[in-house]
Amino acid sequence: EHTHILALTSNGKVYSWLSGENGKLGHGDTEFQQQPKLISALANIPIKSITCAPENSAALSDSGQVYVWGKVASSSITEVKKLLLPTLLTILPPYKTFKYITLGEGHMATIDEDNKVWIWAWHPEYQQPPTNIEDIGKSTAIQLCSGPHFTSLLT
Repeated sequence: EHTHILALTSNGKVYSWLSGENGKLGHGDTEFQQQPKLISALANIPIKSITCAPENSAALSDSGQVYVWGKVASSSITEVKKLLLPTLLTILPPYKTFKYITLGEGHMATIDEDNKVWIWAWHPEYQQPPTNIEDIGKSTAIQLCSGPHFTSLLT
């Protein structure tokens, strides 16, 4: 079974369990976890949002930084790595902070502090560098949702 689960507590702690394939649980290994286990690498970072996809996971800190782990491109779309621990995402502009994140299969999207949507893909069949989606009319992006091959935007 390849399923994994993330849980976020009311005080900003992240737990994960089940399949550790590709390091997607964030515990520094690829072991199966039967019970929820605190992701110790994030224990001192207040987290406000989490998301996961079949091969990876991500967390958004209270300060607007994005952390990723599992099979993911964290610094370049052509450099997909298996990150066993949560790692600060550096593929996006460093001067930005974010308020929403979502993961799909081989892609990720965020909303920054200016309500701009950023999306990128590292899937071998459709690689795309981080791109700011500017033409959403006069609407303001408020939420994102991703599935295996799509990302939806709520304005």
